Amino acid sequence: MTEWIRKKEIIELSKLARGTRPSRRLAKYHDQIVLLDPKNYGENPQDKLGQKVKDRIRDLAYFLHNIDPDVDRTLKCRGWYEDDVNDQFYLVFELPVIIVGQHLPSVQSLHDLVESTFRPSITARIQLAKSLAIALRRVHENRWYHKGIRSDSVLFIQPQVGASRTLESPRLAGFDFARKDGPKEYSEKPMETYANLYRHPDALRDPAISFTHVHDYYALGVVLVEIALWEPIKKVLHKHQKFQGKNCQESDARKIRGILLNEDPEAQDNHPRNIAFSMGDIFLTVVTTCLRGEFGVPADDLDLINAFDTYVIDQLDRCII
Repeated sequence: MTEWIRKKEIIELSKLARGTRPSRRLAKYHDQIVLLDPKNYGENPQDKLGQKVKDRIRDLAYFLHNIDPDVDRTLKCRGWYEDDVNDQFYLVFELPVIIVGQHLPSVQSLHDLVESTFRPSITARIQLAKSLAIALRRVHENRWYHKGIRSDSVLFIQPQVGASRTLESPRLAGFDFARKDGPKEYSEKPMETYANLYRHPDALRDPAISFTHVHDYYALGVVLVEIALWEPIKKVLHKHQKFQGKNCQESDARKIRGILLNEDPEAQDNHPRNIAFSMGDIFLTVVTTCLRGEFGVPADDLDLINAFDTYVIDQLDRCII
């Protein structure tokens, strides 16, 4: 059972490296090293005190506690607490590794790795793509939306700093905007500009459009582009300065899908051709399917999750190197 945790029981140890979420950190809770993942609420003008999301955090902690971390490719949640001084809730996660002596574990995100000198094999990258697709499917079949699929939401945890880098055992994190699948659920949208690089054009702050599975699939497609080209999405779009940093406007972000699909006449970058060269035609087809949201059934069809299996997971199984 998940716990409501007193803030004073948490002993913070270290913030994580650049490229991970700004406030994600390691801590000690009851003599166990844990990972803290934050949920900000003070920046949302509709929920200054966090009242709208408090019940959701409790439900999310319960959901993430009752998962099988190895099957679901996520982290097991111990509980949650509120830091009202900084307008944040924190989810407290167990780590899936045995800590060696007094060493702190290494926690790196996919974003960290694609910016590093690490160069994994095509086989490892295909397996990573499949693992993330399965993780997202498990979230959806439990009737939740993730709403934060990005390369800094994919974590790789090793027993200690300096361990060999690997793409094995990825863990999907970054659930701070997750919500249940339901028409009456309160829906939030990230305030940070960087998140727009992964957001479906229809989900960019349009209150008339409800979030759907297809919007999560789109974000997965952007991460698959990063995996294929082994570059962060900002670098993939480096020729387009309007997408960089705080200068990226939502009207600009709406054009990203067309650029990634090489459909924008003002920006012919041949990304699809580069993906096929790097990862093969089947992988390119999977990326294109996610970015276009074309799964052979309507976006609100009950069979959409099964269609995702057919068009994404089963196809990634066919990628053999």
